[in-house]
Amino acid sequence: MNNTLIDNSENLKMADTLKKCISNDNCKVIKIATGYWDIPGIMLVEEELRQFLEKDGSELQLLIGTDPIVRAYQQESVKKGRFPEDYIKTDINDLKLKEEYMGSVALLQKYCHAEESESKIKIRVYRTNEEGDAQFLHAKCYIFLGDDEATKGIIGSSNFTGKGLTGNLELNYLENNSMIVTAVPNKFSKAKGHSCWFDELWNISKPWNRLFLEEVLNPSPIGIAVKKQKEEKERTLSPYETYIKYLQTQFGDITDASLDAILKSYLPKKIQPLQYQLDAAKLCLSVMKKHNGFILGDVVGLGKTVVGLLVIKQFIAEAASLDHSQHVLIITPPAIRKSWEDTIAEFDKDKDEGNKIKGFIDFVTTGSVASFGEEADENEDGEEFENDFNHHDYGLIIVDESHNFRNSAPQKYKALDELIDDITTTMLVQPYVGLLSATPMNNRPADLKNQIYLFQRQPNHSDITGVPDGKLDAFFGEMCKIYDANIKISNTEEGKAALAEMSDRIRRQVLDHILVRRTRTDIKKHYENDSEKLHFPEVCGPHKLSYEMDEELAQLFQDTIHAIAPEEGEDDDTTIGFYRYCAIGMFKNEEHKKLYEKRNLTVESTMKRLQKIMRILLVKRLESSKTAFKVSLNNLRHYTQNMLDMLDKDQVFVCPDIDVNGEFAKANYNFAKATAAIEEKRIKKGGNNLCFSASDFNDDYKTKLENDRKIIDSLYERWSANEDDPKMDAFVESLDSVLFNPQTNTSGKLVIFTESVDTQNAIAKKAGKKHKVLKVSAANRNELQDTIKANFDANASEQRDDYDIIVTTEVLAEGVNLHRANVILNYDTPWNATRLMQRIGRVNRIGSDAKEVHVYNFFPTNESNGVIHLIENAFAKIQSFHHMLGEDSKVFSEREEIPELEFHKYVDGEESELGKYIKELREYQKSNPERYAFIAALPCENLGGTIATANPPRVAGVLIYQKRKGFTPVEVDEDDRTHIISHLEMMQMMKCEPSATYAAPSMFTKHIQQLATDCYLTDSSRSLTSDNADKMITKALDIINKLKDNPDIYEHLSKDSQRALKNAKLAVKKKNSTVIRSILRFAKEHSLNQQSLFGIDYDINSWLGGTFAQIVKSNKTEYGPVSVAMTTIKE
Repeated sequence: MNNTLIDNSENLKMADTLKKCISNDNCKVIKIATGYWDIPGIMLVEEELRQFLEKDGSELQLLIGTDPIVRAYQQESVKKGRFPEDYIKTDINDLKLKEEYMGSVALLQKYCHAEESESKIKIRVYRTNEEGDAQFLHAKCYIFLGDDEATKGIIGSSNFTGKGLTGNLELNYLENNSMIVTAVPNKFSKAKGHSCWFDELWNISKPWNRLFLEEVLNPSPIGIAVKKQKEEKERTLSPYETYIKYLQTQFGDITDASLDAILKSYLPKKIQPLQYQLDAAKLCLSVMKKHNGFILGDVVGLGKTVVGLLVIKQFIAEAASLDHSQHVLIITPPAIRKSWEDTIAEFDKDKDEGNKIKGFIDFVTTGSVASFGEEADENEDGEEFENDFNHHDYGLIIVDESHNFRNSAPQKYKALDELIDDITTTMLVQPYVGLLSATPMNNRPADLKNQIYLFQRQPNHSDITGVPDGKLDAFFGEMCKIYDANIKISNTEEGKAALAEMSDRIRRQVLDHILVRRTRTDIKKHYENDSEKLHFPEVCGPHKLSYEMDEELAQLFQDTIHAIAPEEGEDDDTTIGFYRYCAIGMFKNEEHKKLYEKRNLTVESTMKRLQKIMRILLVKRLESSKTAFKVSLNNLRHYTQNMLDMLDKDQVFVCPDIDVNGEFAKANYNFAKATAAIEEKRIKKGGNNLCFSASDFNDDYKTKLENDRKIIDSLYERWSANEDDPKMDAFVESLDSVLFNPQTNTSGKLVIFTESVDTQNAIAKKAGKKHKVLKVSAANRNELQDTIKANFDANASEQRDDYDIIVTTEVLAEGVNLHRANVILNYDTPWNATRLMQRIGRVNRIGSDAKEVHVYNFFPTNESNGVIHLIENAFAKIQSFHHMLGEDSKVFSEREEIPELEFHKYVDGEESELGKYIKELREYQKSNPERYAFIAALPCENLGGTIATANPPRVAGVLIYQKRKGFTPVEVDEDDRTHIISHLEMMQMMKCEPSATYAAPSMFTKHIQQLATDCYLTDSSRSLTSDNADKMITKALDIINKLKDNPDIYEHLSKDSQRALKNAKLAVKKKNSTVIRSILRFAKEHSLNQQSLFGIDYDINSWLGGTFAQIVKSNKTEYGPVSVAMTTIKE
């Protein structure tokens, strides 16, 4: 610190200067002279003073005079009272019982004693006149004494008050020269230093400790409250109170009423405050600050947009203190963007410009999937973003419907991934990422992993405490292996059990730490007040609409499945190879192939990817409708013929940036016109848009194309000859009698979903004969948004009835309100369970007036056993096809009737495990507010005890705390086996009745705590990652086993040595590099087969003791000291 003026300007606050001076480790004595002094002044430097006074030999001398400005200021309230007694007493009595002041009062009570000689804080009043008032002393001086570096002096105008140290415009001067500060006049120099001046006044002043304590501080309301709080602190918490304390460590932010008030103030007038939404926002903020991101996974229809905006609003308010930019990016499917913008407008309504959030927010929308010459499935799961990022300094990125980022291969994922890296590099801080999705894990563990990696940027050093060794990559690698090994046998008990265990581990070890999720069941059970305000319709179904396939159609259906989606090993000349999309893999010349290699994709992998996409497209069109399939089959016939024509005319265009098939269609398949147009575009675009000769391709390419064309022609002719469309016939027949039955359809509205635009057109044509049908697809969704809202959104201020049926593709399956309707028909049931839940969520939403929502699915049937077998065989092949491609199981397939109870589990969601604990904590706070506050104020240090139970064996839970890693629970069983558990498991272990009491302390307490600490340190330290890790682990385990299996050695070891060997074995299994290398060194230095046992026990103790000491040291250096926060032993 340099000599400087201190004027309470932004960077020269008196309080900040005092903090630095007090915090100097070598400062021993502080002397302060002030005209007036108050508790807010102490509060500003409370923590620094606490640490200073805790040091041996430290002392604070406070000299109070009288300041005429203060005296005039207080004259009205105190009248003719004595100074400083009555003035300071008035100030202290007027203090509200705020936690921020109580700490300062407690500090004074602890270190200020009535007898000055016994007190670390000594207070004196400068002289007194006959009336007992302090004599005039207007000077202010702050002196810090220690070694040369710690000794400093400040003189100026600032009183030791809250306003004097921060608020008032003051002028003070900091002197760093210790010789000047401590100067004493002598015959050579008359210079008087700060300390000498103070001591002269101090020595003629009156001690004031006793009077201050007995007449001013202790009788005041805050003094009484702090004293009472201190007395309560000395009481031991009961087991139930310890359990409450643990819940506070996990959910204390949620029960913070002050933050509730702030969040409520953000809400627009038209949005009623709902506690479950406020809790969600607080939980998201808490998780975000711990892990750089969160997943908000509330089931569909609970208002994730409102929660997301509460998080955004509070983030913007806190961004500066979090060292983050206030810019926010929202990534959303196009259909949902307007809903976000409308809600933001509501949040900003009637707000001052400085409190509006619109200016801080940018939007990016996801595009549609490439179409290959025709409109593809309208699922909004596009490959790229539709617009560019406006900024590269976002502090928070919100990804709505984040399950669309479950795959890391698409360009949009890579673009987002790169953006996060760019921000981290340029801003030197990682942006927070909030993921919003009702179903973040569609099926595969990789779905979840890819989303989590958007905020867990160092997956091998994850801060999610449930992940072994912090290695998130290894954890998900193991989960993916389990999934791949068991998904194909998921219909067996073995496969079901393995997948269930996998899901449970992901939940316990990862999701419990980062996922905020409530279901309708949670709202009903744990938020009764909210539940009374809301109306949740009962979801009925799925009801089946049957359609009958005759034998001819069933056989055609099965033959088609074989041709377009053969099982592994069935590819032959009776199946379509989709060779129209394989040209780049059919080049003779390898140099030609290299022209179309992209990044890490070879032409072979690109070719297979295109074949896969076309197979998926045709299978989904077949499942959608006869009309859609015929259109796609006819298109494929034309595309294949286009390639054959180009080979015959020796003019083969391979142009990644040109829609070659589209140009042929525009030219009505006139070869000369089409190729002329393609050539013109090819020359303009350049690059690898090239024209080749037929001789550039393998000789068998044309033969393969001709075989494809033959199969396609045969299928098309058969489908064209079969005029039956039983599914569409069933739809028409059921439209009024079932779907618009007034007993179930109480709204007079119907929502129909399909994945195909061609199917949509066919449905609209049939239904339009009797009903007013609104068709919505990606092509017209934006221009129809107002129409959709007015006709189908129950929350719309203006409601119309221009339409009673909306037929939509997947563009409206996410984030849109269609809940004026209460009936949904899935004309084609999606394979992706997420999409089905999203569809149902469009009508099963907050604000619906309907008592029931009815869901209908189509279901093929026939009375003939032979036909039923054909149908079942065809659908089994479809199931196998989707499994082979790694897609989801079809939860509600057309061949499976789901019990209503199981259907409700998917729609309403099961009770959240954490919900009941949050409710219990809130109820305790409500019924015991003072005790709750007392427990919250207690430091989490070595709490807990032993609870006697009637159900042995012994089990113990130990909560380990480390500043940079937070709380980590460890379980210790009766056999001293240890492992890290989830916070949910710790809650379950600690939960007890409020009347529970602690028994006598267990004789195993210290032992258990040490085991838990060793487990934690071993688990959190570095793992072995070298290429020969497995060999080293095997060798180290062999050495330990030799020691344990040799009775001449093991039975002569002390209990401590035996326990150390157990811990060492556990550490080796967890790949702890320090322990493994130590064991290998030990083996080199000792012959384990030696007959002499002299010194072996000492050596093992010394060896392992030193090893674990090294682990403790390195861990402490990286993460800070380790302590036991609480222990619960049940025995």
